[in-house]
This record gives sequence, C-alpha cells and structure tokens, in this order.
Amino acid sequence: EGLAAREGKLTFTLPTNPEHVSMRAGKLSGMGGAVEVRVNTLENWMARNGHTRLDLLKIDIEGSEYDVLDDWIARRAFPMDQLLIEFHQRFLPPALKRRHRRVLDELASSGWDLLHSAADQELLFQRRELGDPQRAKWPQKQASLRRVVGCDK
Repeated sequence: EGLAAREGKLTFTLPTNPEHVSMRAGKLSGMGGAVEVRVNTLENWMARNGHTRLDLLKIDIEGSEYDVLDDWIARRAFPMDQLLIEFHQRFLPPALKRRHRRVLDELASSGWDLLHSAADQELLFQRRELGDPQRAKWPQKQASLRRVVGCDK
C-alpha cells in the first residue's frame, strides 16, 4: 500500500529496464508496463496503528510527493516533526518545474526549515518551532534550495 493524498488506487509506470527499481507516477508512454497500486493517506495509516505524531517521515513516492505535499500544505496537516522527501523534479516537464518551486516555497511559508540537501533531490526539513542549531545558515540554504534544477527561474 502506497502513500497518497487520497485513499484509492494509483497507476505507476515500470521502468523499461527490468534491472531498475524506480517506477514513475502515472501511465507514461515510452517506458515499461503499468501497474495499479493501492494507496492510502498518512492519517489513515496513523489512525490504524494508533499514532498521533511522528518524529520523522521519509517519503519516496515516485513523483506523487507533489500531490501529497499540496494536500498537507492546504490543510496545514503535518503530523511529523521532521520530513525527508526524495523529490523527482528531474523527471518533470519544464512547465511543471514551477510546481516544485511553489511546493518548496509553501513548505517554508508553512513553518518548515531546510536542514540538509543531498544533490537537491533528498531534502530534510524540520518544523521551525523546534529550533534549528544551524539557523544562521538558513538564508544560504534557502538560496541553494532555489537553485534546484529548473527552479531558479
């Protein structure tokens, strides 16, 4: 069962090379076959398992992170203290790269500070209210964050 903004099913496209493991959200032409995956919301999983808060959540959901983050941002529903996101903006068409930048800006506006970036793909955020021992570096990190491929325009 995968993570999504809504409970249901999502289609993912398999890679052309069976040696590769990463799928991509949606049914895409020019790649491998497609699979349908059951998905659920984080809130449903947490309720099912008796959790009210998470210390850390890591998401790597093959391009679906934008829908999930948009939903959490709109509802101001962040039941975690730290959030590690593997972004897939490198696969976005140019017109959608603006969505990536908007999501990053909205995370910052929603009280999330960037603590670490690995190759501008895996980004670790922490709730600002928890404090950041490297707060003085935030302006440089924010500037670096804007240089993510296609997002500095």
